[in-house]
Amino acid sequence: MSTLLTEIQMAPSQLDRARDRGQLVLKVHPHSPAEQLGLVAGWVVLSMERGSVDEDVIFGAQLDLKHRSFLFADPEGRVYRSESMQWPFGIVAAPWPGRALAKAIVSADFGWEELTRFWKEGALSVYPPLIRPLERYLSRSKQSFWAALRGRTLPRTELAEHPEYNNLAILALAYAISSNWADAEFYLNASRDSRIRANQASYSTIDMSMDRYTESLIAEAKGEQTRARELAVAAKQLAPDIWEVERRLAALQHRAPEMEVPAWTGGTFPLDYNLPAKDPVGEIRNNIEHVSFSQVIGSLTDGEMLVVLVLGEYRSNYYYNLDLVKLAILNQAFPGTIREVHAITSGTYALDVNHRHWAEGLARNHNLPFAILWDEADIVAKTLQPAGYPANFLVDRHARILATERLMEEEGFWKAVQRRATPH
Repeated sequence: MSTLLTEIQMAPSQLDRARDRGQLVLKVHPHSPAEQLGLVAGWVVLSMERGSVDEDVIFGAQLDLKHRSFLFADPEGRVYRSESMQWPFGIVAAPWPGRALAKAIVSADFGWEELTRFWKEGALSVYPPLIRPLERYLSRSKQSFWAALRGRTLPRTELAEHPEYNNLAILALAYAISSNWADAEFYLNASRDSRIRANQASYSTIDMSMDRYTESLIAEAKGEQTRARELAVAAKQLAPDIWEVERRLAALQHRAPEMEVPAWTGGTFPLDYNLPAKDPVGEIRNNIEHVSFSQVIGSLTDGEMLVVLVLGEYRSNYYYNLDLVKLAILNQAFPGTIREVHAITSGTYALDVNHRHWAEGLARNHNLPFAILWDEADIVAKTLQPAGYPANFLVDRHARILATERLMEEEGFWKAVQRRATPH
């Protein structure tokens, strides 16, 4: 046990109440402060400064970097206190699977982004049934007069017309996990129809991977083993670093699961771009006119990294916003690691103006050195040919690609830190 933790006594009833309001640790990244503290998957962050922990509280703790005391519980129910520390960076956490989770889903305090985390880490299937709370949430968010429903859900045909395609996809997965294959297929098709209506035919690799994963479950249930394997392979190609996808594919291929290093990792960044530092939407002024990849790389020190975010036409891709905010937080928590962030775009498409303004404003206010680069000919994306957007590349001073994993859950950051220590 870490010397930074002190075991304390807590009554079982008090522990149950605290755990129901706590955050379950789904993953601990190697070389991170959380690993140094001794946390592992299965632990629960019970409280922070004698208060409960939710998404807003965690975000505030990550952002202001104040030192606090924390309470943790291990899987056996032993409780530990840590004193005077920042938020334990390097963990992926989500609400404890209890009554509070179902209430949070219904009240829209918990959405598809968080539920996707459980799926990625293989924890979604151990949660309480999600179908009822998800259907109630979708009913509530679609109806102006929720009180008239008195807790009832809308008919399936009306839910299928819902504009929230991401939550429809989660609902499809929840039905598949519950072995209700007809409803799983129905809501998977509904989510795709909803995307088309919203002009979202192209979307993130994580969401596409989840769709293929759900399809694979359905195909296997129909006895279509070859099709199930093909879909699992497609899911793995889209998201090679997601453990649950690898477990699914390994089971279909009758082998032990093993994680692969994503494509490009360890190789040299394949082009030297020199792009105008121009925001095509016209909202951000850069301090320089052009940015040269080779010049930035040549100025890096051993401890610094360049982060390249390839957006394609997704000037306001949802995950780009989340990645940018996380990079601002990590840059503040671990100064001297991120030298610059280049967000390369070839279009003016803007999905969510408010979200983009919030994310980019936070990044600038917290002194994250990022710039929007205008790649009108789309040369960078055509060279890299990413499966989806945004594509992330964390590069060292040798132009070696350290990581391509997502950043919003710190995955790419800590993988880069780990691989940076590996001899070139």
